[in-house]
Parts: sequence; C-alpha cells; structure tokens
Amino acid sequence: MHQQLARPCAVTGKAALAVIFLLAGSGIGSAQEADLAAMPKDVRTFMERRDQCDHFRNEEAYDEARGAEIEQGVTKFCTGTDAELESLKQLHRRDQAVTDALSSYETDIE
Repeated sequence: MHQQLARPCAVTGKAALAVIFLLAGSGIGSAQEADLAAMPKDVRTFMERRDQCDHFRNEEAYDEARGAEIEQGVTKFCTGTDAELESLKQLHRRDQAVTDALSSYETDIE
C-alpha cells in the first residue's frame, strides 16, 4: 500500500498578492475606520482625541525625556475627556451605533 503525503499549497505571484490584500482589507482596522466615518463629527473628534489619550496612557516612560513626552501627551489629549464622554453619551443616547462606540471607553481616567 502506497501512502500519498500531503503537499503544502504554494501560492505565488499575483495570487499571493491578491490573498494578502484580501486578508489585509478584512481586518479590524478597516472596519473601525468605516465605523468612525459613519459617526457624527463631534463623536469622531472625541474618539480620535481619546484614542491618542489612551495611546499615551499606555506608553512606558523608559527614560526621563520619554516620561516628559508622555506627560505632555496625556495632558494634551486626556484633559476634559471624562466630562466630554458623559456629555456625548447624553447627547447621542438615542443613536445605538454611537452609544455602542462610546461604551468602549473608560469613564474615569482623569
């Protein structure tokens, strides 16, 4: 009895590029961008600012200079976002997409 071994599938050239673009285009980032574009302008502005805030909040101060940059970024992007988040939630409380998007943010970071 002769057993046939499975051969790996080799995708090359244009087919490989098509697969890469297809997989890259189906990622979470593109879905988030589409969702963001559908939001009201005040919500988009808040989300972009708050995402920057969260970026700096999660950074590591590996030296004094980086610590100063992080502190500056937190001050610039985070100040006032707790109140702004609550205000936007109230203003857009009847819009389920906005409510869902804003619910992903922590409410007490300041």
